Amino acid sequence: MNTFTQEQMTSITEEAKKIFESCAEGKTSIEIMSEIYVNNLNGKTKAQGDVMAEVMLDRVKEFDNDFKAAQENPEGYISSFIAKANENKSLEERCTYWLQFNETISAVIESENNAISPEKLQEIENMKVSAEDANENFAAELENTAKELIANSCIMLTDLPDFCENLERLSNGNKSATMLIDLENKNVDLRAVLSMVVYTRIKNGEFDMFPADITPEQVTTLVCAEVERIRIANNVANGILSVETATTLLAILGTLVITGFILFSIWTFYFTFMGLLALIPMIMVVIPATLIAIVGIFDIVYKCTDVVVSIVTTTVKAVTNGIKSIYDYAVNTVIPKAVEKTKAVCKTIKTKFRNLISKFAPAR
Repeated sequence: MNTFTQEQMTSITEEAKKIFESCAEGKTSIEIMSEIYVNNLNGKTKAQGDVMAEVMLDRVKEFDNDFKAAQENPEGYISSFIAKANENKSLEERCTYWLQFNETISAVIESENNAISPEKLQEIENMKVSAEDANENFAAELENTAKELIANSCIMLTDLPDFCENLERLSNGNKSATMLIDLENKNVDLRAVLSMVVYTRIKNGEFDMFPADITPEQVTTLVCAEVERIRIANNVANGILSVETATTLLAILGTLVITGFILFSIWTFYFTFMGLLALIPMIMVVIPATLIAIVGIFDIVYKCTDVVVSIVTTTVKAVTNGIKSIYDYAVNTVIPKAVEKTKAVCKTIKTKFRNLISKFAPAR
C-alpha cells in the first residue's frame, strides 16, 4: 500500500470532521472512540464500544509509562518485560518459551528475505524443554540472550529511508503539505482515537493489508510508536532534539514495539515477529496518510459554535528533514554496532545452545 485511494481519503476526512465536532461538543476520548467503533463495525453496541475504548486508552497509558521507564532504564524495562512474559509459567515453560523465541529471531536474522522454511518453523515449534532438563541457570541464559536480541533490534531506525520515501509520496510533492501531530485537548488523546479509527477499518476490511486477527493492543502499540516517531523527527527538524538523542529514542521505541507486540500476540513467535516486520511498512503509510487526510479539511483552528478545537500540525517537509538527519547519524553509528552485536548473539545461540537445541528438536 503506497498511498490511500481517493475513496479512503474522503472517508477519513469525513470521519475527521465528526471527530472534531465531537471534540467541540466536549466529548471525551471514550465517547468519541465508542461512536467510531459502533459506526464503523456492524452489529456493535455502545457498551462494547466503551469497553474497546477503555482497552485502547489503557494501552496508550501503558505505552507512555513504558516509554518513560525504558528511557530511564532500558535494561530494567526489558527485564520487566521478561518478568511479565514469565508470569504464570512453570520453569520448563519459561525455558521452552525463550528457547523458541531466541531460535526464531536467530533463524529470521540469518535467513534470506526474513523467511524460514516450513521444516525449520516446525522444528522450532516442536522444541519443548522437559521438567528434567529445565533449570534456573538455563532459563537465565536464555532470557539474557533474549534481552540482547530485543535491545539491538533497531526496527524503528533501519526503515527510516522507506518511511521518508512514503511521506514524500503521500505529500505528492507539495512542499507545504501539512500533517496533524497532536490535539490541544486535555479530554481527547489523538493516538487513542487514531488507534480506534485504524482498528475498526482493519476489522471492516478497508485496510485489508493487515491481518484480521490483529489485537486492539497491537494496533495501539503501532500507532503510538509511529506518532511518537513523527513527533521526534519534527523536533529534530526544529532544533528541539539532537540527532543523538532522537536516535536513542527511536531505538527505545523499537524495543517497545517488539515487547508490546509479543505480549499481546495470539500467534506463534515466528508469525508474531514476521507479522511485525510486515506491518511496520504498512503502518508507516497508514498513519501519516491518515494524519494528512485529517488535517486536510482544517486550518490550524476549527471552530464550532463558541468552542475552539486546536490542532497541532507540522509540515511533511520538516518531518522528512528530521528523518534524514536521524538516519544519516544512525547508519554510521548505532545501526552497525547493533547489527554486529546481533550477529554475535546469533552465533552464541548456534554454539552455546546448539547441543541443547538439537536435543529438544524432533528427530528427522
